[in-house]
Amino acid sequence: MRHEERGTPCLLLVDEADAFGQSRDIGQQHHEDSAGVNTLLQQIDGLRDAPGVALLFTTNRYWALDSALKGRTNAHWVRFPLPGSGVRFYLLKRLLGNVLSTPELQTLAHATDGFAPRDIVQLYEAARIEAISRDRPLTRDLLLRTASIFRQVLPQTSNGAMVSAKADQQIHHKEQIAHVNGQSANKVAV
Repeated sequence: MRHEERGTPCLLLVDEADAFGQSRDIGQQHHEDSAGVNTLLQQIDGLRDAPGVALLFTTNRYWALDSALKGRTNAHWVRFPLPGSGVRFYLLKRLLGNVLSTPELQTLAHATDGFAPRDIVQLYEAARIEAISRDRPLTRDLLLRTASIFRQVLPQTSNGAMVSAKADQQIHHKEQIAHVNGQSANKVAV
């Protein structure tokens, strides 16, 4: 409010907006979560007419946002698609250029289709930690195995398209489920 009183522009950033604005249509949502979405919508309505105030939401799960949040007037949605093979190759080369050859990096870039840049960095970190813990070199095969595990836990939209995820949390969850069910899970240190 002080910014508005002084006439100073203000940008409010809500990162991971799906955590606050998750769809109320999902049957597993708690009453408190639904009330939180309602409160968020009321606050957005209050800010809509405030001069010099802009609200910016970021999410990797646009499809999980509440439809009322997506449908607010004056909302402009900008989509940043997942990186193509060339961008993934460039990122992998920056991370692994002194470890893997160009053909190995190309194979890994192909194997990471549907991965966000954050997922690729987490893949690298998980494989690196695994290699260190086993006192072995970081190899293409280890990275491909780790990518395969990440692929299993990356969530999919209703049309089957891959979406970005916090893969370390997802892998931990998968390992817990496998442990409870008595199954052996491929272990990845994250």
